[in-house]
Amino acid sequence: MTQSPPEADADPPHADLIKAIEDFVSDADMSEITFGRKAMGDPHFVRDLKNGRRIWPTTEAKARGFITEFVASCGVCDRRSEDPECASCIRSDCGLRQREAA
Repeated sequence: MTQSPPEADADPPHADLIKAIEDFVSDADMSEITFGRKAMGDPHFVRDLKNGRRIWPTTEAKARGFITEFVASCGVCDRRSEDPECASCIRSDCGLRQREAA
């Protein structure tokens, strides 16, 4: 008994994670290589994921955790959005100020 090849238009494994990463890097003005390097220590993580790389749930959680932490922090000064000093930030390159202005 032979197995039929997978459908060409089938979603790749981890399609929802790939979409989340694509949305994040677009919003954060970050390349996929930089995301892979900063989040996973692997500059080719996103490319490999798009090419069918399978990952453990803990690896997916690590990638999603990076996105969550980055969104909640400035990215320039590493302050979190709930930090009272962040509300009075005057840095023109502040990531949170730029996100709030959009």
